[in-house]
Amino acid sequence: MSRPVHVLATFQANPGKEKSVEEMLEGLVDPTHQEEGCISYILQRRIDKPGTFYMIETWRSTADFRKHLASAHLSAVMARKDELFAVLDIAFVAPVVAGNPAKSQYGSLHSNDHTAKEISD
Repeated sequence: MSRPVHVLATFQANPGKEKSVEEMLEGLVDPTHQEEGCISYILQRRIDKPGTFYMIETWRSTADFRKHLASAHLSAVMARKDELFAVLDIAFVAPVVAGNPAKSQYGSLHSNDHTAKEISD
């Protein structure tokens, strides 16, 4: 059995493209959640650096991640990467197991409120 694949994708919008990038990245979430092998696909917006976004991903296998890379919805965004992104970085990462497991699960942090923005203000 293959091991899960963890990915951290960083996107920095080109000047003037911040809103377009956010909308396009948001548009990836629902179809990606429907993909076979998608364990989690979480879009984050950096509060202190407008136009910077992170996609935190977990895939069941490398094969599932490769299928995602070839998907029509992601291919449509990547076809415009030079127009949209000043920075596009894809990093394969590994969770570090430390501390209290109940507080080490990313899912426990997911929220639809604006707590992060409120903390930064």
